[in-house]
Amino acid sequence: MRGGDFEATLTQFCVEDKYDWIIRMDYPEGFPRQHAQQGVYTLTAKFGRDHAQCMAEILARPSAQCRYVIAKELKPELRRVLRDHHGIWRGSLFPDTAGAAETVSQRVFPKELPLRTSQTASKT
Repeated sequence: MRGGDFEATLTQFCVEDKYDWIIRMDYPEGFPRQHAQQGVYTLTAKFGRDHAQCMAEILARPSAQCRYVIAKELKPELRRVLRDHHGIWRGSLFPDTAGAAETVSQRVFPKELPLRTSQTASKT
């Protein structure tokens, strides 16, 4: 093979690949949301592979896996504690413009307030 020639069989992503691997990757610089959330992503050898299932299969102790379900009525207090004692809040988790817009939307324009239309304004 000469330099510059593409050999399609030399890719790691083949359907008949005998190796079934998964790797964890960090986001490169320039992704503020992923950096704030200390986010990572995974890649697997095969397209369509369920990453959670793949990770569960390679864990030595399946008992190390745990799912937490927080009751709805506990969430407001949990959010307060995370913000007041740990500095974790919507703005620190979503430091980009989309996060800022959502924060403003929730705090300045809460869903409980009815929108004032031109029809309701003329009746007052």
